[in-house]
Amino acid sequence: MALGPDWISQSWFLVWIFTLLLSESQTKKTSVYYMKNPECAEFKYLGGATVYSHDKQYTEYYEHMISCRMTFKAENEDWKLVLRFISLDIPDRTDRICNDAVYVFDSDQILRPF
Repeated sequence: MALGPDWISQSWFLVWIFTLLLSESQTKKTSVYYMKNPECAEFKYLGGATVYSHDKQYTEYYEHMISCRMTFKAENEDWKLVLRFISLDIPDRTDRICNDAVYVFDSDQILRPF
C-alpha cells in the first residue's frame, strides 16, 4: 500500500486551521451599526466597525427628528480607535439650523457623553 508523505497532510491541516482561525477573528472584529433607536444610547466596545447614519438601501436621508447618541470605546484599554470619515454630510433641509454634530475626544474616562 502506497502512502503519501505525512508532511503534505500535516501542511494541509495547518493551512485549514489557520484559515478557520483567521476568518473567525475577522468576523468578530468588524461590525456595522446604523443610527437607529435600538442601537442608540449604548456604549460600543469594538476592534473595528462601520457606522452609517442610515440605511441607504431604504431611504436617501436619515429619519426626521432622530435622537441618537453612540459612544465607542476600544475593545482593549491600551488600544486607540482610528476614525476615518469617508462621507460626513449633515443636511439641513428646513430652517438652516442644524443641531447635528460629531464629537471626538480622547480620554481614559468617559463620564458623560455629549
